[in-house]
Amino acid sequence: MRYYVLITAVLLILIFFGGHATGIVSKQQADIANQSIIPNLTGTWDIQSEGSTLPHSGTLGEWTHREGNFTTTTARAVITQQHGRVFNGTISAPLGRDESFIGVISPDNQYFHIADMDGFYDGKIISNDRMDGVYRHVKFDTVVEVGTWSRVL
Repeated sequence: MRYYVLITAVLLILIFFGGHATGIVSKQQADIANQSIIPNLTGTWDIQSEGSTLPHSGTLGEWTHREGNFTTTTARAVITQQHGRVFNGTISAPLGRDESFIGVISPDNQYFHIADMDGFYDGKIISNDRMDGVYRHVKFDTVVEVGTWSRVL
């Protein structure tokens, strides 16, 4: 009878600790796998956005790519370089100057964060060819927009 109790106790201990050790290894393996599948964002992206501009004075800032309330705008972003999670590029739109930006991809590979000459763009990586996000700045005028990035090349 003692042997059955002892064997049962040993089996329970092995199952308990074995399961936890396996869970730790699996999480470590998942973390390593996530590091190796960082999305490649280099390329050309068309951006369709809706937003609004609140001018601080009579003229828009030189980097502002939209004017007026409740406007739809198109732009093109080219991500020219990416090293791991860090990338950079330029954005062009019919209004305003071409603008350089820098960005990063979040550790979970699901989000991107961009800073340009006067504002910030934060979004979610939906697939290899689509990202959605929100842009805002308040430097020379106040702008907020929501947009979809679609990979062209």
